[in-house]
Amino acid sequence: MFQNAPTIPLSLVIIAAFAGCAEGADLGEDDRTPPEHGPGVDPEGDPTSDPDPPPNLDEDDLGRRVEALFAEKCAGCHGVGNAGGLNNITDLPSLISRGKVIPGQPDASPIYLRLISTSNPMPPPSSGLTVSDEEIALVREWIEKGALSPPAAGSCTDNAHLTPDAQVKKMGADLLEIDAADKPFIRYLTLTHLYNVGYCPEQLDRVIHAANKLVNSLSTEPFIMPLVVVDPDQKTVLRLDLRDYGWEPDPESGDVIDIWEATVAQNPFAIEFQGEFINDLKQDTTTLVPFQPFDAFLQVTTRGDLYYQILGIPETIEELEERLGVPDPDDAEDPAFTIGDVIRAGFENSGVSDWNRIIERRRVPASGSLAYWRSYDFLENTGFADIFAHPIDFEADGGEIIFNLPNGLQAYMLIDAIGDRITEAPTQVVKDPKQRDSIVKNAISCMSCHEAGIIPKQDDLRPFYQDNKDLFQDQAERKLIEALYRPSNELDLLQAKDSAFFQGALNELGIPLTDGEPIVTRALAFEANVDLPRAAAELGVTTQRLEQNLAKLAPSLQKLRIGGISRELFQSEFRGAVCTLFPGDDIIPVCTPTPQ
Repeated sequence: MFQNAPTIPLSLVIIAAFAGCAEGADLGEDDRTPPEHGPGVDPEGDPTSDPDPPPNLDEDDLGRRVEALFAEKCAGCHGVGNAGGLNNITDLPSLISRGKVIPGQPDASPIYLRLISTSNPMPPPSSGLTVSDEEIALVREWIEKGALSPPAAGSCTDNAHLTPDAQVKKMGADLLEIDAADKPFIRYLTLTHLYNVGYCPEQLDRVIHAANKLVNSLSTEPFIMPLVVVDPDQKTVLRLDLRDYGWEPDPESGDVIDIWEATVAQNPFAIEFQGEFINDLKQDTTTLVPFQPFDAFLQVTTRGDLYYQILGIPETIEELEERLGVPDPDDAEDPAFTIGDVIRAGFENSGVSDWNRIIERRRVPASGSLAYWRSYDFLENTGFADIFAHPIDFEADGGEIIFNLPNGLQAYMLIDAIGDRITEAPTQVVKDPKQRDSIVKNAISCMSCHEAGIIPKQDDLRPFYQDNKDLFQDQAERKLIEALYRPSNELDLLQAKDSAFFQGALNELGIPLTDGEPIVTRALAFEANVDLPRAAAELGVTTQRLEQNLAKLAPSLQKLRIGGISRELFQSEFRGAVCTLFPGDDIIPVCTPTPQ
């Protein structure tokens, strides 16, 4: 139903880059017994008798080299998420907390055992990657010396702690420069917790790229509008105007949601505060929660029905196609139907499933630049799901849609077999290795795949038809095949045109294509385990204060003393911890009584 869409289908290609690395990758489930021989192990069992032992590296350098090795050879499948049961292989502390690495004991460490396994090695042969004896010896030495992690690259640990009070005062000072009539439309996204945990300016710049791409990818307005950095020196507060993205409430339309309030309602990290400074801010902006931490805002707006509601995407594919006014492929023989109105490509290997797939591009009449892409996905390759036997009258089991927003960025939709909108694709058909549960989710999985826009795909169906015309005796069917499945150069030009249009919008935001997809990068970082410094930063207190007051918090948070806890656990206890810690002096959470 949701396969790898060659060029546009939203989740279609989401797994294309990982096609060779999903099977049998659960580290630690097999080959736990150390081999009799292997890199760093001689027949006598002496790990030091390697004729060419690795250099004696200091712990920091060892950690850096292992981190780089895992990033190069393993992160394609195990970067983050639950691919193969391993979450973020470059997060070295989490490997220890999850039992994948036993400090001082390489022969008891599942990761090391998989590296030296002969029957079930990692990386798997299908990935095309290999790990040398020297690299395996490096991992062994790292584990033997305690599996220590290097200091975070570029970590600005000398950042002065910014209190919640200081954060709110920045917003209040910013509002003083804004006209009274505009203040009710002003909202803020904060990066203060990232600054407090040691993010450097260049790291915060990449987060700002993610914020700019996200809000503009949720915009129904025809222009690109970057966020305003309120504090350019520290880069911790971003201002947005609801009107710039079509998010302002419309009192005359009863079916239009208040987008900001809807995100607040779903965001467990969006807290209402009270106090002199925040009360003025709330009054000016006419909302009880005028700011949210950006990465938590990202989580709730890129998944589920809220994403659809923000962009006004209807509940069925028929409604969407009618709204966009795209041409109907069934009209391909109409004299008014022009080449380029609809073009299709079909192929046997989708890249993310075992089944064939069709992708289809339709012109959006309202603009010469806007395009609508749809994939047709299948649960098998037989009967009317065999597109080479049924290139016109096939019966799809679902699909994905990508279409341009007015500003040039892309919107995404998943549909089931009857064309109804859904938020997740069935894992029997396609998987997203970056998601912990491997489920393709709209729209975060689609953004992951299509970071550079439409993904070029080649059509296999037209060449098959040309070589096997005798299989298609019906003249009407022949005409439709020839009208819809066009020569490859026509498809290539349209795919390149649509990608360039999308990338032009990114260029307006100053977002490079060389740093990876910024929204997904932020999402994965947010979903990683939460350690003590990160927990303190998100709670608005110093690490020392949190450590001193941990005993006052929920029992499940006590594990922060010895390592990280899951994001889900931290989220469930976040509000109660904020109320207990009372993070501000001039502002306090509304769940806490005002001190006497």
